[in-house]
Amino acid sequence: MLCQRCEKKTATVHLTRFKDGHKEELYLCSDCAGDEEIDFPFTPFSLAGLIGELLGGGARPAAPDLQCRGCGLRFREFTRKGLLGCARCYDDFSSQLDPLLRRMHGSVRHVGKQPLRRAGAIGIQRKLEELRHLLQEAVAHEEYEKAARLRDQIRELERRKAE
Repeated sequence: MLCQRCEKKTATVHLTRFKDGHKEELYLCSDCAGDEEIDFPFTPFSLAGLIGELLGGGARPAAPDLQCRGCGLRFREFTRKGLLGCARCYDDFSSQLDPLLRRMHGSVRHVGKQPLRRAGAIGIQRKLEELRHLLQEAVAHEEYEKAARLRDQIRELERRKAE
């Protein structure tokens, strides 16, 4: 879609505002969006910048020679571009990606959307998996009181799932 103002560049910004009681939607290129009077500061989004910032904010530093065995991508190139080269990159860079994905998404496992009819059962199953994982960690760290609470939560969810 072309920018609605200059009609030359590709629209990368979707602006919605209310003017005189009517909803107005604009699709603008980044240059024209910068010229708009917006009530909040506009900062163009950069995935590579976000990833670099997140990696700099506490993730373990990558070894200089860390490279994907599948496609040859170097980790530092990933931090600049924000794109992985192949599926093997997830395995080869897992020590650096896992903390990043946890901060961005709260998990390293993609769960997707849930169909409305099955949302309850799927939600319970996912919660059970999460609780079982936490229970294993608690036992491994000898946190037995926490493990007992988790065990009780698991039993309650299993009872609800059976109903």
